[in-house]
Amino acid sequence: MVIPVIKLSQLSFCGPNVIPHFLCDLGPLTRLSCPESRSIEMLFYNHAFVIIFTSFLITVLAYSNIVFTILRLPSAKERKKAFSTCSSHLIVLSLMYGSCAFIYVKPKRMSRLDNNREAALVNTVVTPLLNPVIYTLRNKQVHQALRDALSKVKLQK
Repeated sequence: MVIPVIKLSQLSFCGPNVIPHFLCDLGPLTRLSCPESRSIEMLFYNHAFVIIFTSFLITVLAYSNIVFTILRLPSAKERKKAFSTCSSHLIVLSLMYGSCAFIYVKPKRMSRLDNNREAALVNTVVTPLLNPVIYTLRNKQVHQALRDALSKVKLQK
């Protein structure tokens, strides 16, 4: 991302100096520039597409290998446990890749910063919060503590 950042730093900014976004990202900064920035937007688009597509392809290949390994497990119980672990990972990955594709891999003329804000929120807040929640809920002690807390709530009613 060095080249896009260098290109962005060469732009001039003459309008408002408030970024209408949750974070300082390349797209919102490009929108604040005064001259026509179509070539830089295309550079950002191409970089984002290559980076997201390459990492997505590596992830798909890795998970394909995992699925084939799981299918070779002798016990149905082992396969079910392994698939339940993979399914939670896939949910988090689909949220991450979906929000990244929504934000970065579309022509900037068609994108609106309002829509990108929600996707950026999913990408920067929701996805990282899901990992500890998923791993915590897989713990048997946490399951028991939740059952105990729910039974106390039911008894109080």
